[in-house]
Amino acid sequence: MVRALRESLSHGTAIRKRLIAAASAFLLAMFVMCWLGSILFAVGCFLAALVCVGVLTYREFTVE
Repeated sequence: MVRALRESLSHGTAIRKRLIAAASAFLLAMFVMCWLGSILFAVGCFLAALVCVGVLTYREFTVE
């Protein structure tokens, strides 16, 4: 009886450890994806601003 209870508790602990590890990996992946997404968003905004400035400058000097 005690052995069965002990095995049941250790099995529950193993499942809990796996769930904690899976949740930690998921949170780490989400953090990395959000971090990369914010960097890519900033780069995209910078490139869009460069294109806008380039187009406006081109129009300014080429329109008669």
